[in-house]
Amino acid sequence: MTAQTTSVRSDNPSATARFAGLDGLRALAVLMVVSHNFGPTPGLSKLGRLGWFRAGYVGVTLFFVLSGFLISQRLIAAFTSHGSVSFSRFWKRRARRLLPALGLCLTLLVANNMRTHVSPSMTFRAFAAAVFYVFNLVGIHRSPASPLGGTGWGPLWSLSVEEQFYLLWPIPLIWAWRRLGQRKTFAAVLALGCASSVWTVALWLRGASFNRLYLATDTRSQSLFIGAAIAVAWQGWPWLQQSTARYARVLAPACVVLLGLGMFGSGANPAGSPGWLLGPGLAFVTVLCAVIVVTATKIAPTALISRLLNARGTVAIGQRSYGIYLFHSVCAAYVGHQRGGWFLALLATFALSFASYQLIEQPLLRSA
Repeated sequence: MTAQTTSVRSDNPSATARFAGLDGLRALAVLMVVSHNFGPTPGLSKLGRLGWFRAGYVGVTLFFVLSGFLISQRLIAAFTSHGSVSFSRFWKRRARRLLPALGLCLTLLVANNMRTHVSPSMTFRAFAAAVFYVFNLVGIHRSPASPLGGTGWGPLWSLSVEEQFYLLWPIPLIWAWRRLGQRKTFAAVLALGCASSVWTVALWLRGASFNRLYLATDTRSQSLFIGAAIAVAWQGWPWLQQSTARYARVLAPACVVLLGLGMFGSGANPAGSPGWLLGPGLAFVTVLCAVIVVTATKIAPTALISRLLNARGTVAIGQRSYGIYLFHSVCAAYVGHQRGGWFLALLATFALSFASYQLIEQPLLRSA
C-alpha cells in the first residue's frame, strides 16, 4: 500500500478505499501486543521499562477502534452508494478472511495440547469456545493462573469480541442510518460507547476482576463503538475530513503517548490488580486511539510519521497483523521454553504468518 488512497469496488460491503497509514497502525498495535506477551527483549534489560511493553494490551484497544471504524465505514459507504447492503456477502467475506488462519492456529494449538498432555476436556472446551466465538465469555470464569485452553490460546479472546461485533452490528447500524439519519445515528453510537465506558468504570470501582474487565464484551465494546462513531461522523460530515487534515500533526505525539502508556502504564496482570488502564484509563486510551485513527487517514504523505507508517516493511507487517496476532502465542508455546526461545518464537511467528497470508488467506479471499 502506498500513501495514496486506492479505490476498490464499493458494491462490496467488505471492500472500500484504503486509508493511508492504517496498515501502519495495525503494525504498531500488533508489535505492542507481541512485545508484551513475549516479555523483556533480550539484551535490553539495562533499559528497564524501555525494554518491553508492560501494558501492551493497549495495542488491542487500537485494534478494536480500527475494526469499529473500518467495518462501519465500509457498510455505510456501500449503503450510501447502492441503497442496500448484502449482509450475507459481508459475513461470507468476513468468514473467508478470518477462518482459514484460525483453522491453522487451532490445529497447531490442539496438537500442542496433545503433545503436552493437556486434558482432552479442556482442549475440547477451548476449541469449541474459539469456533463459536465465545472464547472471551467462557474465559472470564477461568482462574487467571489456569487460562482457558492452556498455553498459547490466550489471544483468541479478542477474536471472539470482534466476531460478535461483526455478527451483531451490521444490521442495526444500517437500520439506524436508514431510519434515523446520520446525526441521530452518530448520537446513538456515541452514547453506546459512553455507556460501555461508564459501566466499565463502575465495575472497576466495585473491584471487578482482571478477567471481568479485560475479556468481557460489554467492557471492551466501548472501543468498537467509538471506532464506529468515527465512521458515522466521517461518512456523514465531509467537512470533518477537511478539518482533520489541519490537525494531522497531532498524530506523532499521540502515538508517542500510546507507546508511553504501553511501557509505563499500570502494571495490570491476570494474577493481580486490574490497574487503572482497565478502568477509567480504558476510556482515555480509546479516545487516544480514535484520535490516532482519524489523523492517520489525513496525514500529509511527506510527514515523517506518514513515511514510517507507510514504509514497505511496516505495511507488510500491518497487512499480516491478523496472522502475527494469532500465531505469536502458538509459536511461543512450541519453542519459547528453549534456549533462545524469544528469537525462535519471533522468527517462527513471522515465517508462519507470512506463509499463511500468501498461501492460504489471500488466495481464498481473492476467490470470493
